[in-house]
Amino acid sequence: VTAQPIISMCGMNNKAFAGVQALKDAEFEAYPGEVHTLFGENGAGKSTLIKIITGDQPESGEMLLNGEPVQFSNPRDAQSAAIVLVYQEPNLFPDLDIVKDIYTGREPITIVSHGSEQPIREKKSTNDNER
Repeated sequence: VTAQPIISMCGMNNKAFAGVQALKDAEFEAYPGEVHTLFGENGAGKSTLIKIITGDQPESGEMLLNGEPVQFSNPRDAQSAAIVLVYQEPNLFPDLDIVKDIYTGREPITIVSHGSEQPIREKKSTNDNER
C-alpha cells in the first residue's frame, strides 16, 4: 500500500516581483515520516513556497492536505491544520533545544487563581471573518 502525501502542491505560480517569478509551475510533496530541506540561490523561490504553504495566495496551482484541496487565507488557518513554520534563528534563543524552540510562543498558558489552575483557550469564532 502506497502512502498518500500529507501535503502535495502542483502547478504553483506566484506573482512576478521586479520581473522575477520565483515559482513557475512548482511542485512539492511530503509523505509521512519525511524530512525536507529547501535550499537554493537567492530568488529561487524557497521562501515563496513556504509562504504559500502557510497562508499566502499563489497566482495559480493546487495544494492538497491529506488528499483534500485546501487553501489557507493566513498563517492562523495553516496552524489550525497543524502546519507551522519554524524559522531558524539560532541567535534569538541560543540556549533552547529544538523542542523548546519549536514551541516558543505556542506554550499552553495556565492562570492560577485561588489555588485552582484554569487553562486559557483561544476563543473559537463561529464567523470566519472574525479571525
